[in-house]
Amino acid sequence: MNYRKNNNKVLYGILLITIAILMFLSSFELLPPGIITQAISYTLIIFGLYSLLKRDFYKGLFAIAFGFKFSPIILIQYLDFNKIGWFTLIFITFLLATGLETLFGKKFAWRKKYKDGRFVGAEFSNKASNQDDLAGEYVMASVNMGESSRYISTTNLKEADLKCNLGSLSAYFIGSQIQNDININVDCRFGNIDLYLPRDWHIQDNIGVSLGNVDIKQNRPKSDYTVYLNGSVNLGNIDVYFN
Repeated sequence: MNYRKNNNKVLYGILLITIAILMFLSSFELLPPGIITQAISYTLIIFGLYSLLKRDFYKGLFAIAFGFKFSPIILIQYLDFNKIGWFTLIFITFLLATGLETLFGKKFAWRKKYKDGRFVGAEFSNKASNQDDLAGEYVMASVNMGESSRYISTTNLKEADLKCNLGSLSAYFIGSQIQNDININVDCRFGNIDLYLPRDWHIQDNIGVSLGNVDIKQNRPKSDYTVYLNGSVNLGNIDVYFN
C-alpha cells in the first residue's frame, strides 16, 4: 500500500469537500462576503510554505504567489498584487523558483534507500556519471531546461535516479538486467520523462502525483523481481513503455 498517495488523496478530498461546503453556504448568504476567496488564499499560502520547507520551490512559490494574487489584502496594503499582471507574476515566480532550485534544490548527491518500495533512509553513493550511455549498479541522469536521452546497459542494476526540470528525458533500460528487486527514483517538475523498460519487468508504481500524470502501459509479466517506481511528479508527465 502506498501510504503517501493515500494521505494525499485524503488531503485533497477534505479540501474539495470544504470548498464545496463553503460555496454552498455562500450561495445562501450565510457567510461574510469574500470568505471563499480568503479561505482559498490562506490554503494556498499554507500549502506553499509547507512545500518550501520540503525544498519544493516551484510548487511552494507558485502556491504562495497565487494565494496573494487571489486575496491581495492578506499582505501589507501598499504591496498590492492587483498591480501585477498574471503573466508578470508567473514569470517572476518562475525565475525566482528556478534560481532557488538551482542553488538549494534537492540533489542526487546521496542515494535514497528503499525497502519494498518504501523510503527507509539515505546514504552517500558514487553513481555512474551523467553520460549518454550509463552502466553500473547505481546510475543517475538529470536534465534541466533541455532534452536528452540516456541508455542504461548493465547486468546487475540495483537503483536509478532520474531528474527532469523544465525539459524532456528519455531513459532506455532495454539492455539492462536485474538480479533482485530494484528502485527507479524519479523527480519530474514541469517536464516529461519517458521510461523504456524490458517487457518482462514487473512494475510497482509508488510515484506521488501533483497536477501531473503517470501513464504505465499494460504490464502483467511473471517475474521473480519487482521494479519499484518511486518519487514525485509536479506539473509534469511520466510515460512508461515496455519493449
